[in-house]
Amino acid sequence: MKKIVLKVCINCDRCQTSIMKSVARLNGIQSLALDAEKSTLTVVGDVDVLRVGKELKKAGKAVEVVSVEPKREEKKEEKEASGTSKLLPPCCSTCRSHGLSHVVFVEELLPFGCNIL
Repeated sequence: MKKIVLKVCINCDRCQTSIMKSVARLNGIQSLALDAEKSTLTVVGDVDVLRVGKELKKAGKAVEVVSVEPKREEKKEEKEASGTSKLLPPCCSTCRSHGLSHVVFVEELLPFGCNIL
């Protein structure tokens, strides 16, 4: 079992969803963790790093491999992550321009997100 850490551009909630959906469908993944503050994706399981990178490229994300190492058993005494993470907008210009040319986004009408018309 491997622990793979990848640096991926995360600009909005749609980016997060796209990343998680594209990687979650791969076989052999035990867990996924996405850190928006550090723009990292951590994948644990029996999966090839090239396959993960290829799936992220298909989703339109630039990928940089930070580390690939055998998974270590974590101690229970380790500090748990504080639940404070930066809030991301629901949609970004990258998501709008990536393969969504036939979709109209209306942000001015609703302050809490994009509507697809």
